[in-house]
Amino acid sequence: MSESQRLTPDELVSRLAEKARLSPDQVRALLQAQAELASEQARYDYPVPGIGMLQLIDTPPRTLVMKFGPKMGQTLQIPAKKKLKFRVCATMTDIVLGNPKALRDPIAMPDLFDPEVFDVTWYPPDAEHDD
Repeated sequence: MSESQRLTPDELVSRLAEKARLSPDQVRALLQAQAELASEQARYDYPVPGIGMLQLIDTPPRTLVMKFGPKMGQTLQIPAKKKLKFRVCATMTDIVLGNPKALRDPIAMPDLFDPEVFDVTWYPPDAEHDD
C-alpha cells in the first residue's frame, strides 16, 4: 500500500488485528463498542487515548452583518447550537507532524495510557462538572 492510499475499513480491521494479535471479529466488535460508547459519552468529553477527545460544544448565539449579496448590510441573528468536535491531542500532533523537540524519541510511540502523556478527567455519566 502506498502512502497516498487511505485504509479501507476492512484493511483497518486487518491491520489492527495483526498489531494487537486479535482476530478480525474481535477488532470489529471492539471498534463497534467504541463507536457506541463514544456516541453515548460525547457530551461528557469522550477520550480516545493517544488520538484525541470527542467533545460536544455549545456555541453561543451571535449576530452577523452580511458583507455582500442581496442582503448586504443586514444584520442576521444566528441562534445558539451544539457542535460535535474532535480535538487531536498534542502527542498525536507531534508524532504525525514530526516535531522532534516535543518528543524525546520521535520514532518511539509513547505509552498512551500514561496519565502524564494523555491527561483526562473522567466523569460519571450523571455527574455535574465545571470545565
